[in-house]
Amino acid sequence: MSAPFGPRAGSDLRSTGRATSANIRAMFDRVTRLAAQVISQADRAHPADAVLREVLRAEHGLAREDGRKVRDAVFAHYRWLGWLTEEPLLDQIRRAVELDNRFQRAPGSFSDDDLVVGRVTRELT
Repeated sequence: MSAPFGPRAGSDLRSTGRATSANIRAMFDRVTRLAAQVISQADRAHPADAVLREVLRAEHGLAREDGRKVRDAVFAHYRWLGWLTEEPLLDQIRRAVELDNRFQRAPGSFSDDDLVVGRVTRELT
């Protein structure tokens, strides 16, 4: 998931052309909150991709880039689920995004054994 910059990151960004840490944090929190909403509503009868479409459709004023970040956060959560601990969902999403970013930057930083263990752990739960 890329940094939460975009035309709707906040008024400081629009007026100065720079993102403030408060704007970045607020957008990341919004993205994480929406991802958590999708994950918590998804189940066998309501697949995550369908719930994601509904949540994004209902979220008026969300920039396309931010919608992509929500999508990336949701699927990072499922991709790295075997690596996540029993912590609050928002923390799990943040951790999944960190893992996904790390894997995108340096896939070799994960051993094959680590990747298999994470997958097996997810399948056993």
